[in-house]
Amino acid sequence: MSKLVHNERVKLQATFFNSLGVISLSTGAIVPTISLSLAGKPLEFWTFLPFIAGAVTSVFCVIAASHIIGTLKE
Repeated sequence: MSKLVHNERVKLQATFFNSLGVISLSTGAIVPTISLSLAGKPLEFWTFLPFIAGAVTSVFCVIAASHIIGTLKE
């Protein structure tokens, strides 16, 4: 496999993990907060559990993307 093909595959995989991190943070933080605000319910401790899970997953995915992008060949 040539370096160009390898680098494109690595970039695609890194983009996938980076997008997965953004999606997990947005669904873990934004969706529960907005839905509870629109329902008129107060924000409680249980509201922040999806945020914490989404944030941890997001950090893991972004770190994985950074590690993957480090395997580019020059």
